[in-house]
Amino acid sequence: MLPEQDTSLDTQQWNIFSPWNKLPSIRTVDDNYCKVCKKKFNNIITFNQHLKSGKHLANEKKNKPSPQLKEAQQHLVSAKTMDTVSAVQTFWTLSQFFFDQRRPADTRSALIALQERVVSPGLTPGQITAYLYNSQLALARLYYLYNHITQSQELYLSAIEHKWKLNQHVLIEISKNTSLSMTDLIHHCDQLATKYLSRERARTSGGTKHTISTVLYEVGNVFSQSTLYHAIPCYQIAVIVYVTGSLVAAYDGADPIMFYTQLERVFDALDWTHRSIELKLMTGDRWDQFVALVMCLERDDLVRASTIANELHELKEYPDVQVKKQHTFSYKSCFHSILFSS
Repeated sequence: MLPEQDTSLDTQQWNIFSPWNKLPSIRTVDDNYCKVCKKKFNNIITFNQHLKSGKHLANEKKNKPSPQLKEAQQHLVSAKTMDTVSAVQTFWTLSQFFFDQRRPADTRSALIALQERVVSPGLTPGQITAYLYNSQLALARLYYLYNHITQSQELYLSAIEHKWKLNQHVLIEISKNTSLSMTDLIHHCDQLATKYLSRERARTSGGTKHTISTVLYEVGNVFSQSTLYHAIPCYQIAVIVYVTGSLVAAYDGADPIMFYTQLERVFDALDWTHRSIELKLMTGDRWDQFVALVMCLERDDLVRASTIANELHELKEYPDVQVKKQHTFSYKSCFHSILFSS
């Protein structure tokens, strides 16, 4: 349940109609707090008694909705009788007005009314997709603000499926397979985004910029938490979203590194060191290779460490760095050391 009014909501910083590059703190709704009188009560009994008191009723009269708000609420009802195009445009405008007025419940009502009406005859396929996509993202952010996390995540996945053809059921199935190597994971995510990637790979001129990448980054962040989504660890879903984001980034004018950074954080949270090593070897950065070598030695993965060390030993671009074999009695310590000479 969303609050009727939230006077402390920062509608500019957490604008639900614009992408979020970071997530807000969850807003709590206290059922025993009277926003009209700005007073908290210890239990529901005293709170209900307060609602009937003369002081509360007097303050309620002083805080009556403005004429503009009343008119907007009436339009929310009357718009249902309009033709589809007019109704959808009205619902979209009203949702933004209600949010600016810090009216979460009314904002939700307008967005849901839009989504129910948008499928009626009268709009082009392109208009349907645009209105549905933008309204789902807005509602997903609104739900997230008020700790309706699962509902928020469901809308995010639905939005990227309708707009970008990333089938959410396939996405979830990939996330369940935790034994995939990074190479296999990339292959599956490439197939997941095949409609977008096939179009962009065949494109001869510039396409969209920071459109799909921005929303996938946001969706990945929403799933980057130690909770469950319909019995599946959210972190595992975040991995699929971030890997897919890294694949589409190059065609969207974005930097894949921003997804690699988030992936490393998720791998650390899941204690998936093997995948962190694979990721570092994929970046093409030599220093990431050195870090991967150290990580392999720390987990006694000597076969992979040997392969990385041999590659580093042949490097010519860093004359001050060498990988040198040392022969001692300890099998692990005799393996390799990295020497930095000035």
